[in-house]
This record gives sequence, C-alpha cells and structure tokens, in this order.
Amino acid sequence: MGHMFGRRIAAVHNPTDCMGVDLLECCVGKLWDDWSTDPREVAIEQLKRALVLEGKSKVVLICHSQGTIIASNVLRVLNEDRDLTDRHLAKLEVYAFANCAHQMEKGRIGRLETLSNTLDTVAMLGSCCPYKEWRDVDGETINIEGRKFFEEGKRGHMLETHYLQGLEQGEYAGSKLHDYRKEAKSKST
Repeated sequence: MGHMFGRRIAAVHNPTDCMGVDLLECCVGKLWDDWSTDPREVAIEQLKRALVLEGKSKVVLICHSQGTIIASNVLRVLNEDRDLTDRHLAKLEVYAFANCAHQMEKGRIGRLETLSNTLDTVAMLGSCCPYKEWRDVDGETINIEGRKFFEEGKRGHMLETHYLQGLEQGEYAGSKLHDYRKEAKSKST
C-alpha cells in the first residue's frame, strides 16, 4: 500500500486467531461498541498522537473487514475525546473496505468513505446488508455514514486481490483514494 499511495504506512495489526474466534470477535465488536481490544487501544493512541502534531495536515486510516468494526469504535472514542478539537479531527480521513461495522458515524472527522463489493459476504454484515432494520443490543439499526462506493455484482473479500487491485483498475469511481494513487504515480515518474 505504501507504494500504491506513495506514502509511509504505519500498521495496526489485528492478528487472526482462527475463523471461529474471529467471527466471535466480529459479533461482539459489532454489537457492543464499548468492547475494548488491543488493536483498538493501539489505534486510538497512534491516531491521537498523529492528529495533535503541529504541521501534520492529514492523517489517513485505511481499514478492512474486522478492522472496520475496530475503526468504528475508534471513531466514536475520538469524536467524544474533549482533548481533540474540530481542527484536529478534520485532519482525519477514513477509508473502510468491506465495511461490516454496524455503526460508523463520521462525527467531526474530515472524510469517511466506504468501499465495498456488493457480493462480499463480510460486507453484507454492514455496508451491503440486505436487512437494514437489523438491530444491535442497543436497538440501533445499521448506520454507516460518509460517502459510499459499491462495485455492483462483484464478489470477493480479500483486501489485495478483490479491493486494491480493483482500485488500481479504476473501480470505486469517485473515491478520493484515486487522487492519492495519481499523486503517487506522478511523483514516481
């Protein structure tokens, strides 16, 4: 991704435990938004540190699959943080691939985009869910804010194979990520 977007990437890795445990973590994280995990706490700390840096005009968060659930909880915490001003949060841009979160509220952040394949079974738990009235434990229906870019009739869930390669081929037209790709290409030539 660093080469694709022409930027240094700092990763917060959410290691897989096994399919069963990962699915359980997804359900718990999706339905109980105050559930804390190590990746969530690391992301909050790293993002806060980057957002308050003077001279830094933009902070970009790219998340995928279960990472979109973690990111939705991170966004809620950051938006509620009284130490972060509107100016700080306006620097943050979030790009959620295969968004399976139940709630992803933009709040005060600068930009929020969801990029999903409509036949991605994981995205069908959130951004592509055919049952928008599905309620979590708080009675909230699925609510994913921000701009949405869907590839109709496209299958596949893997970030590199089914999303980033498609982005390089011009899919998800209108996403700001295309601007970053163009900038990276112009710098490398």
